Amino acid sequence: MIKYKVSGTQRKELVKRLESLTGEKARYLGMPSIAFKVGSYTVRKDGTVEGELPEDIIKGLARSGFKAEYIMKEPEEPKKPEGLIFIIKEPSGKACENFSHMIESKGSLIKAAFGLKALPIDCQDDMLVIRWFEDVKLPPEELETVTAFVTGMISRSEKAVFVKRDPVDMENPRYNLRAFMYSLGFTGEKYKRMRRAMLMKVEGQASRKHKQTEATRPV
Repeated sequence: MIKYKVSGTQRKELVKRLESLTGEKARYLGMPSIAFKVGSYTVRKDGTVEGELPEDIIKGLARSGFKAEYIMKEPEEPKKPEGLIFIIKEPSGKACENFSHMIESKGSLIKAAFGLKALPIDCQDDMLVIRWFEDVKLPPEELETVTAFVTGMISRSEKAVFVKRDPVDMENPRYNLRAFMYSLGFTGEKYKRMRRAMLMKVEGQASRKHKQTEATRPV
């Protein structure tokens, strides 16, 4: 938005010059605004030109004697996150501490299962905010899995008296992820598809704690 110190016939001259520079025909908007519309720009009664004028048009108007009093950039629309944020208000018990410990312990498994580089959270006395998927647009089927998994972690963190924070052994991630999911209650046929979707993204063997090697494989 640019303000030009013009009125009356001067404003009409400004409109004509804007017509020439844009190649657009001016349209008078009548009462009560008595503004002119030139393409995507609006020239107000006080000489304000609304719309983001490119540099060449600003210079063209200046060469014709129209000096801008001030230039104000159009406010940008705030960028809306296209992903998913979990907000838990007034989490019970030691939820924040337990959830943080769970991430310290199982973070490598979670990142591998969901293809994440980081697991950011905001932990406050009255709120727990989980931002893992803030900038990730999830397909519907994965959204269901993510929601159930994070909800399970939240539920356990609220109920648990103590949560270990020691990093999990990554010798066999698939087995350890399976065990972690079972500890969150994702057992039985109901969660079979969810378990399969998450386990297929990590390496290892789900049925054995230690990988089977040539030395341990039965003859």
